[in-house]
Amino acid sequence: MSKLGGLSKKAALFNTLSSTSDTPALLLDAGNQLFKQPALPTAPAEAGAARVRARGIVLANQTMGLQFAAIGTHDLAAGPNFLKEIAGNGFTWLSLNLSNRYNDGLLFPGYILRQAGQLTVAVLALTNHDSATPADGSSYHIRPWREVLPAALAQLRQRAHLIILLSNYPLGENREIARTFPQIGLIFQSGHAMGNLPPIAVGNTLISQTETRGRYMGLLEIDWQGRGSWRQPGKSALSAYDRAGSSFRQRFIPLSATMENDPAIDALVRQTEKQAQALTR
Repeated sequence: MSKLGGLSKKAALFNTLSSTSDTPALLLDAGNQLFKQPALPTAPAEAGAARVRARGIVLANQTMGLQFAAIGTHDLAAGPNFLKEIAGNGFTWLSLNLSNRYNDGLLFPGYILRQAGQLTVAVLALTNHDSATPADGSSYHIRPWREVLPAALAQLRQRAHLIILLSNYPLGENREIARTFPQIGLIFQSGHAMGNLPPIAVGNTLISQTETRGRYMGLLEIDWQGRGSWRQPGKSALSAYDRAGSSFRQRFIPLSATMENDPAIDALVRQTEKQAQALTR
């Protein structure tokens, strides 16, 4: 199933989950949602179709309630200005290290604050500087995470109960981030072909990834008790110290072809695909 094809099923599933639970929820996307590759196809018609599909993805995600998303290196295939153009009202791209090449000013907000019940949640985003290949003459560059995270986390120390990082870096780098910055509670990573990654505890941080291209929805349910160790109920005998920590349950829900579609998103997806195919005929 393609990323575009899975959107209507994801919307229907999210609506069902939201209507059957009174637990506060955040809809998150860790990046690399728009394009299959970090560069557009060389054929003009194929490049145009890829842009049409990217617009449709953003609009569909906005319609289902996604208010912000991290910028992955694949999302930069058409350049930062394209991302600004398709964002629209009520949707924010996030990247703490995507900067102007000439003055190091951020091109997009680095983080956003959201309320989830009684918790103030800070969501930060990082774009992988190691896998980015800006075209010659590009007006942007991507700074290493070590240069940008300390100042951002210092700003948020007294402002948020829970800090979530949407990271476009691979697992090895995210492990290092977790060890370096134990105040980060959750890291959701994107863009690396390892399928679904059940949560891995690294110190005080859980790292997880949901498979790309619209095949699954990842559902992580947490009982947040503040910074400290994580536990997964029922997995093992726990010490008194561990029982006092935050707990989690993870599900990866396959978006199968037989699942229900959200009618509004399905119509939008069909219209988008029709426009994209018209460019390549």
